[in-house]
Amino acid sequence: MAGALKRQIEKELTALSAEQLIVLDNNQPIIFDIEFDEARQQITPQIHPLELKFHDAKQHWTPTLPKTSDLLFYDQLLKRVAMVEYKLDTYRQKLKGDVASNWQFFQLANLATELKESIIDTKLRSGESLAPYNTLLSFKQLTLTDEQLNAILSSDLLFEIREHYKYAAYIFGKTECRWINYLTDTLILELYFFNFSQFPIDQVTLTFHSFVEGYGAKQIAYLMELYANLMKELDASYQVFPQQGRIQAEGRALATFLSKETGLHLFYINNQTPIPIAVKLEHQPATTSSMEVIRIYDNLDILADVRSCFVIHADMNPKEHKTLLLSAFEKREIQALLGE
Repeated sequence: MAGALKRQIEKELTALSAEQLIVLDNNQPIIFDIEFDEARQQITPQIHPLELKFHDAKQHWTPTLPKTSDLLFYDQLLKRVAMVEYKLDTYRQKLKGDVASNWQFFQLANLATELKESIIDTKLRSGESLAPYNTLLSFKQLTLTDEQLNAILSSDLLFEIREHYKYAAYIFGKTECRWINYLTDTLILELYFFNFSQFPIDQVTLTFHSFVEGYGAKQIAYLMELYANLMKELDASYQVFPQQGRIQAEGRALATFLSKETGLHLFYINNQTPIPIAVKLEHQPATTSSMEVIRIYDNLDILADVRSCFVIHADMNPKEHKTLLLSAFEKREIQALLGE
């Protein structure tokens, strides 16, 4: 009896999903979701094709290394910070007495001052190993052939990720990491100001959900810790609700930044079915598809950022996460966010 029922269920699932499967490419990965339609009193399979988009480095923001000397590079950054301070001062003069109660203004002004002082300190100590901003960015670059791209979710890809992480050289040296950290922080300060002058502070809720029932708790906890550290790096106030799988946060331009982090995080675990974890931003328009795979993880040891093809240890630091976040933006999007 049980065997006959099982065969009947398999037959119905095959028939119901055939029309959805026939239009898909043979190599296209999917999530097969089974729901029960109470109105029709029947099982309803849903096929969700996964999307993988590799970014064109020419169109997207990348942590480009300066072609000038250390001192000239820091001078250029100081000019950009000075422009933000000038705009803040202009804003203060327009508000007159009202600025005294505007804590956001003073917080942003303090950030600009701290960044300026740190750049000046580093400029004076250029070449010293103990200069500020010495957090390493341990990125390696994953280069794939067209054949490997077509087999993106196969074991071959995991082999390539492991081999690249094991044998490839780091892209950035210590001095280059310092340059990039200053570059990203200066860009974010500029984005903070434009967002501050145009929009109120953002209140967002980031949710985490496993597509495999009963699995993924460890992976969700890992992601929530990563994003909590990112919130701290972005100078946002936040609260983590681990049992509910969500993070509530408040900060400048958070909706803009986190919109690029929505999508699927695909975790490969030895001898198990891959676990897709969906990251969503509640009540905000997503700039990526909910079925777009943005990162692939190998046993919580290594992660590959699909869009930039950066490979890094899964225990990445907040500055590395911030760099991946910015690399998801097109250059024209950055220009628009800066009001250019």
